[in-house]
Amino acid sequence: MHIFVDESGQFIPLDGVKSRAAAALALVVSSSSQGALRREFRKLKPSLGSPGRELKGSTLSETQAARIIDLLAKYDVIVEAVVLDAGAHSSQEVTKFKHGQAERLMAHITRDHQASLIQDLISVQENMKGLSNQLFLQIFAIWQLIPRVLETATMYYSQRRPAELGLFVWRVDAKDAQITTMEELWTWLIGPLITGKSEVSPWGMLPGADYSYLERFDFDNPPEGVPVVTDRHYTDLKKVLREDFSFAPSERDLGLQLADMIASILTRALNGTLQKAGWESLGRLFVRRPQRTVRVIALSWPAPESESSEVENPRWISVIQRVEEFAKPMLTSRSLKLADEHGG
Repeated sequence: MHIFVDESGQFIPLDGVKSRAAAALALVVSSSSQGALRREFRKLKPSLGSPGRELKGSTLSETQAARIIDLLAKYDVIVEAVVLDAGAHSSQEVTKFKHGQAERLMAHITRDHQASLIQDLISVQENMKGLSNQLFLQIFAIWQLIPRVLETATMYYSQRRPAELGLFVWRVDAKDAQITTMEELWTWLIGPLITGKSEVSPWGMLPGADYSYLERFDFDNPPEGVPVVTDRHYTDLKKVLREDFSFAPSERDLGLQLADMIASILTRALNGTLQKAGWESLGRLFVRRPQRTVRVIALSWPAPESESSEVENPRWISVIQRVEEFAKPMLTSRSLKLADEHGG
């Protein structure tokens, strides 16, 4: 599967002066449909007024946004997003949260865990504390996004196209001059954060689904110091995240252009700068989850990491509810039957 990662919105604290959505988003396209999607997108671009240049999501009209959603829905892509209200927080609140999260990294780690993992997390703690608040918010959203998209995509494709689990192709928007900084962050921060998170909270897996293609990423034995758990798969996340990974300028990658457009459509819907006609069917690209299909993060300390904020903004509520209504089911009829046979 091909996973395109981008962000939309400004991750700058505004001391509660105004509500402003910022999002990290992943667009997952199956390898079997990627070529056809790219060809159709190239054909569509001239009718959107952009035959030879990059079309940015921030400039889409309602009609153009709806056509992009329709195009992606034809190819059964998966979209996952993590949203936070950057404007609702002060710099002091973000700093407190940042330091709290850094300290929390070691909360579930003991001396029995792999020595290299412990050393990585100690280093990550210090590096995280040194990030600017704006960059920390961006990294924190990505940190929450990646395990979520891996779980959703592997569950979804294991029932429909299991061969997609045999390779994870990652493309991340280079953001021009920021590419060096982001490359470093993916190497020494995001990767270790996700690996550490997976030790505490493994991916969910569906009984009866076909995970055979994922086995090439399995460890023969659990990492050093990690107790053996029956039926637990120990996945080499470093290989999953780094085997085929690169930064790319979005103007040269149609997948990243589409990810940018969907991320912009979502944040513009939440921020009220795109009318309903443009975003109304956005949920067709999401897979419905039992606890909020669009993850919304609240920065509060102390608070359980897994909690989402209670959305109070009426516009946000209406957008998220509409996404939920249109989202596609995770389980196939076969999986539902198996669940019924095994008592849910």
